[in-house]
Amino acid sequence: MNWVSHLILTWVLFGFYTHFVQIDHLYFSFVIANLGCLIVDIDSKTSFVSNRIRYPSFLIRLFVKHRGIFHSIWIPVLIYLFYWNQFFIPSIIFKSYFSFLNGFEFIFFFLIFGYLSHLIGDSLTIMGIRPVPPLDIKLNGPIKTGSFSEFFFIFLIILFYLFWRAYL
Repeated sequence: MNWVSHLILTWVLFGFYTHFVQIDHLYFSFVIANLGCLIVDIDSKTSFVSNRIRYPSFLIRLFVKHRGIFHSIWIPVLIYLFYWNQFFIPSIIFKSYFSFLNGFEFIFFFLIFGYLSHLIGDSLTIMGIRPVPPLDIKLNGPIKTGSFSEFFFIFLIILFYLFWRAYL
């Protein structure tokens, strides 16, 4: 999927989530989810993110290929483990260098939320993703990136969401 389709899918999933769950910092959470959605493609030379932060993207591309580790569940797991280590492990030996984030734990949740929405979108494409790289499991669907089918799918998602918000 292209970056616009990823953002729209994230917006729709965010809309569903916020309908059922009351969250503080709604707009900031929305921005963090969008950042999480877009950062996944930092390993692609032609992505929206790579064209805006070129040097870090270039360094990352030296070590990983597109739709490799960044398109797996391991990055969200690492983000969660970092979060867990900073906020839930009582530590006498180690000092938390991120104590300024106390009260803003939702940042990690919505970063992972956006990240996973990107993975959901890419798992619907023909190219697909390998969610657990050591295993040869591939998730893919019928949508070709940049094609009419992608735009039609996004159109249907938007229609479904608008119908759901209006009538249910």
